[in-house]
Amino acid sequence: MARKYFGTDGVRGRANSGAMTADMVLKIGMAAGNLYRRGSHRHRVVIGKDTRLSGYMIENALTSGLLASGMDVFLFGPVPTPAVSMLTRSMRADLGIMISASHNPYADNGIKIFGPDGFKLSDEQELEIEAMLDDPSLMTLAAPDTIGRAKRIEDAQARYIEFAKRTYPKDMTLDGLRVVIDTANGAAYKVAPTALWELGAEVVQIGNEPNGININDGCGSTHPEAMCDKVRELRADIGIALDSDATSRGRRSFAVQAMQAAGDPPLTLRSAEHAIEIMTGAVLPQGCDAIVPVEQLQRDEGQVTLIEGLKVVRGQNIHRRGSDTTQGTLLLQAGMRLGAPEIAVAAGAGMPRIRVSAQPTIIVVSTGNELIEPGEPIADHQVRRSNAYGIVTALRKRGFQRIADDHLPDEMEVLQRRLRIYLDTHDVLILSGGVSMGQLDLVPAALAKLGVREVFHKIAQRPGKPMWFGIGPTGTAVFALPGNPVSTLVCLARYVIPAVYAAMGETQRAVEKIAIAAPIEVKVNLTTFVPVRLEIDEWGRSWAHPCPTNGSGDFAALVGTDGVVELPPGPNTHPKGFVTRLHRW
Repeated sequence: MARKYFGTDGVRGRANSGAMTADMVLKIGMAAGNLYRRGSHRHRVVIGKDTRLSGYMIENALTSGLLASGMDVFLFGPVPTPAVSMLTRSMRADLGIMISASHNPYADNGIKIFGPDGFKLSDEQELEIEAMLDDPSLMTLAAPDTIGRAKRIEDAQARYIEFAKRTYPKDMTLDGLRVVIDTANGAAYKVAPTALWELGAEVVQIGNEPNGININDGCGSTHPEAMCDKVRELRADIGIALDSDATSRGRRSFAVQAMQAAGDPPLTLRSAEHAIEIMTGAVLPQGCDAIVPVEQLQRDEGQVTLIEGLKVVRGQNIHRRGSDTTQGTLLLQAGMRLGAPEIAVAAGAGMPRIRVSAQPTIIVVSTGNELIEPGEPIADHQVRRSNAYGIVTALRKRGFQRIADDHLPDEMEVLQRRLRIYLDTHDVLILSGGVSMGQLDLVPAALAKLGVREVFHKIAQRPGKPMWFGIGPTGTAVFALPGNPVSTLVCLARYVIPAVYAAMGETQRAVEKIAIAAPIEVKVNLTTFVPVRLEIDEWGRSWAHPCPTNGSGDFAALVGTDGVVELPPGPNTHPKGFVTRLHRW
């Protein structure tokens, strides 16, 4: 589907015309806010800009639209585009926006939108915004008490400088290096010289006095002559002109010969004075070796001209035949889970059918006379039946759909009668409770009488030591988990779910590992599992924060946790930063 407002690099145009008018920018802000507003929590959006005069107008219009949609806005002022991408992630923002038209003249401006991962929006998301721009009824405004707030972040430049410096080796400096840097009167006029100076360089600045209309004007990478002259004058070691899009020397205007549509045989370019308009998905016309997006051209009655400063490189924007993969490459291996990419690859390779493993039929059975359903009145001697619901939810979360559940009392006759049916009708039997050492822990004995072969009973771990596993007469996998809630979920995540995946033929997954965020003491000579909450710090590092329970019956302590870490037998104290296995719920 063709896009009306978005090009290859956001929304662009001449300031105060087309998509760059104040009222249109306001609508873009409202639409972007609507797209990323999820739930009732406070939503964040960060905005940076370059030094163009129109940036003030666009910044305020965007802010108004975002506030009206219920987003809190954090304003950075002039910063480079990568700073917005980095700070979007660092500040856990739902949205990041950069106001800039890169190397284009000051009269142009643009809006680049990033998702919470710091990357530009997908085509689908851009189309959603465009739909709202064309039909404002698709947008909703925030209630008076949920209108957003705006705040200027004074140290945004300093945050980005520190981030950029951390990419440089810690044991190296720029001491003794004289650097001329031409910042093109643009967004990096402060951060780039400062970062170089803090790394030890002697910095000489030019193109660092923006006035709103002199961006890229006779300076920067589009006009590197001033930088070159200054390097020679001062005998500098190196010169840097910011903005990598240099001016191409050569032909800038072309006559449009024809249009190459998708699905049509290739046309042939008439001469170097001509260009062929090409649609997305079309074959490359013969004689052509580069494609220029239409938003980087000026059109006038059958003539196209490259915008000022645009450099065209051979092979750009061309998807070459065979560049995805080579003939004979194995695309899908046995044991691979089929998601959207895999199905798309199979379709692209001309495979109408794929042989797959069937989902197992699973029955989840809780045992115990003390258990009652959540909605029933409870007596002092009773316990809510919670384990089965947790097990079923965990399985469904991983895509298993053929699941049933039941509850059986601590009666040998009933256990044998019902379990015999389930062993004959299901691939996997998961029991909760009745596997320890009490007189009414009847599950192992009942299974033995039904011909289920015990593979193991008890594991040297805490919690979950009493776990039992066996194989039924017809091959049914039987997992009998401890009745304590924490033990149940630990054994489910550590053993049951990986085993079911393996039984389906799935290739063994790599073990997920993570560093703990605080010391953990293991007092016993048993493998120990500790619930954790996962967090990502400002540098993008993942940490597991321990959330200890008050025993294996403390289900409430698991709320808000993401899984458990597996720690080797003690006694030992594992320090902060210790890397170990992570098992997600």
